[in-house]
Amino acid sequence: MARRQCEHMHMRQMASLSFSNVTVRRGATRRPVLSNFSWSFDHFPLALLGPNGAGKSTILHTAAGALRPSRGLVATIDPDGKMIESSRGRRRVVGLVPQDARGFSGLNVREAVAYAGWLKGLSRSHAWDRSEWCLERLNLMKQARARSTQLSGGEQRRLSIAQGLVADPAVLLLDEVTTGLDPAERENLIAIVAELSASKPVLATTHEVDDLDEVFHYVAVLSEGSVVYENTTSDFFRLGSAGRSSRDQAATAYRVALERPNPNSPT
Repeated sequence: MARRQCEHMHMRQMASLSFSNVTVRRGATRRPVLSNFSWSFDHFPLALLGPNGAGKSTILHTAAGALRPSRGLVATIDPDGKMIESSRGRRRVVGLVPQDARGFSGLNVREAVAYAGWLKGLSRSHAWDRSEWCLERLNLMKQARARSTQLSGGEQRRLSIAQGLVADPAVLLLDEVTTGLDPAERENLIAIVAELSASKPVLATTHEVDDLDEVFHYVAVLSEGSVVYENTTSDFFRLGSAGRSSRDQAATAYRVALERPNPNSPT
């Protein structure tokens, strides 16, 4: 236990994602999904929970530089302690695995991973070398020459994670990566994410609360664009201590956390 705490204390120093008065508008109506959002994520591995439309994916895409806020400051602390504020800079040091990620058309699996590395600024030779390491880490070497359309759902998610890892990001962001997978594929992917989180800061959005304690040491709950709860996973489960099973406890804890006052709501 002391070793794991030490590892995660070190990871808190390695990476941080901070938002200061950030507003992000999306959709045809340009309504704000995040409005004057301020928070710092610096405890990992972290599960970000919340209902649909709460802003979870928007937070990840904004942190990774894939979305530009209409106002406010977003910053990433890289492994060297350097603060990176530009969207372009954050795209290089933050690995984003979106929920609907796909391989690049016309490329096989290894080429798709190498190409993702090249887009992140790696040289072609370095990207090619890194692609092999990533495929081995994600158990995809047997599929290296296959097209992404030939992969199962779980293999496609692992390909997406390999693409997010190839440039050795300061922090890895996973958006609902287990959604829609069958139980065996989901269990396999959870084990991989748990292994990755032991050596790299991971922040993941999820609707699945059953296996939180297998991967994540911290839980944050988002409601209507505001973080209403963040603490250790063990503290989160204590919110639902009346539950008869770990699944009941997690579901109860999630409901209790959502019922907490929204700090940005008018009183």
